[in-house]
Amino acid sequence: MMVKEIQKIKLVDVRESGLEGGFYEDLVPYLNGKKKDFVSMYEAAKVIKVLENIKKSNKENRFVEF
Repeated sequence: MMVKEIQKIKLVDVRESGLEGGFYEDLVPYLNGKKKDFVSMYEAAKVIKVLENIKKSNKENRFVEF
């Protein structure tokens, strides 16, 4: 039986989704033309880095720090 290590990580500088978080707060001004970008390149790059590390972690079957 394989035992997998599970660790909780604290996400820093991440807003929650939903009405109380950043998603709709940013969406409405964007749709009304008051905000240039809905998702910044910086935010997109952070998401890509997380997804790449998840893929690497799964492929190597180990925890990958970033």
